[in-house]
Amino acid sequence: MYKSRMEQLRDTINTMISSENCDTNELVRKSQELDELIYEELKKNIYIKNVLGYEHMKEFNAILDRIYAIEKMYDFIRIVDPIKNEVLDLKIGKLCKSDLQCYEFWKRQEACENCISIKAYNEDDVFIKIEYVDDSIYIITAVPVFIGDKKLVVELLKEVTGKNI
Repeated sequence: MYKSRMEQLRDTINTMISSENCDTNELVRKSQELDELIYEELKKNIYIKNVLGYEHMKEFNAILDRIYAIEKMYDFIRIVDPIKNEVLDLKIGKLCKSDLQCYEFWKRQEACENCISIKAYNEDDVFIKIEYVDDSIYIITAVPVFIGDKKLVVELLKEVTGKNI
């Protein structure tokens, strides 16, 4: 996701630089956008290297590519380590380490009693459940994934309050 956008921006910037009547403000804006994408890619790569090891980055990126393909179908997509309760959030094509524990999204102080991510993790199977938070209803799908020898769970969350299901 980042790489194709970065290549596109590089081409645009090169074209702008080589043109005779380059809009310098637009060039600066495009350069700043490219810098931000490079920074986000570096943050993601450093996190992956620290958590999974550099040798598993290709596997992790392949999983992210599959997630990006369905990102618009869900309201939230998270990669969860249900043992450590750690979360990586996927937001608008960006992967960010969350400061919250996985259960805090559900406004809880401890791991959920009926945690489908730990079930998916333990049983190597996909689990689905409905969860209520405040006045909202969510359908959650938990899918186990392996990156090298590290097992994580992809959580796909769809807010369905007031929708015909």
